[in-house]
Amino acid sequence: MTSNYEHVVLDGANLIHDDKKDKDGNKILLILPERLQIAISHCESLGWPTTAILKKGTYLRALRTRHLDTVGDIEILDGLIAEQKVILVNRKKDDIYWIDFALQRNALIITHDKFNDKIRDGVTIQGERSLYPDRDWDDIDRRTLRGHEYIGDRFIVPGLSKKRIIEQDTVTIEMFDRLSKRVIELEEMVREKPHSELKEATISDTDSQDADELTEIVHSVFEQMLSSGEKVEMSHMQRSIASVVLGCDIETYPKSWPKGWVKELGDSLDFQGTLHDLLVHFSPRKLCRESVRKDGLPPLVVFFC
Repeated sequence: MTSNYEHVVLDGANLIHDDKKDKDGNKILLILPERLQIAISHCESLGWPTTAILKKGTYLRALRTRHLDTVGDIEILDGLIAEQKVILVNRKKDDIYWIDFALQRNALIITHDKFNDKIRDGVTIQGERSLYPDRDWDDIDRRTLRGHEYIGDRFIVPGLSKKRIIEQDTVTIEMFDRLSKRVIELEEMVREKPHSELKEATISDTDSQDADELTEIVHSVFEQMLSSGEKVEMSHMQRSIASVVLGCDIETYPKSWPKGWVKELGDSLDFQGTLHDLLVHFSPRKLCRESVRKDGLPPLVVFFC
């Protein structure tokens, strides 16, 4: 299957994100650059040039909360970005962006995503297949490898074999022009702000961080919490966002959290209103809520719909 391809493109969100549960069963979000490094190194060890695509909001979130135990070694991620093994894209680019990126590079795609529609509570949420019917989905399916997992510190990808080396004696002018055009197209697709500037701006003054970048950070929380179809209690969603925006350790809530953190969160996001209004305003997708009975109580939960 892999003999005709030239590159590997990784769905970075699948790899860098992980989670664990607190004592009440709520999801605690983790960002682990070590996982991304292991995946890239594994593919490269088989001879595959490898690039991971990652939302800029995830990187900004990792920088902002780098002092917390829920974030791994940020220097690893910085190194991968500097080596152009990780490319950051902004929140306005959805999954079709990195699919197109993979097609441009004639690459295999490693992801858990099937790009299908999802039905939740009778409502259909369109996936990339429905949103972009003009793409060659048979070709995309042929080049997509799923089912990857981590076993200890090993990254396992069913179907990914050692890359064959194809000798090419001569390069024609036509081939060179085609390659040059591809390089230009790829350069136009990558991040707008240089990595060094992005890091410096985030570290030097988180209090005055660009509002759009702060929104990207909050979006990354929503995506990691809800994109797999989960329903999350509104109060825990609020704490998860506050942990990132205010830099509070969610594992020590409420003991070490400052009094008035709810107001501080609203001030930081420049938003005044109810919790539901805040969540709806900052959600990257349509958000629904419902009451779910739990231990005799009906807490409100939110989910993508």
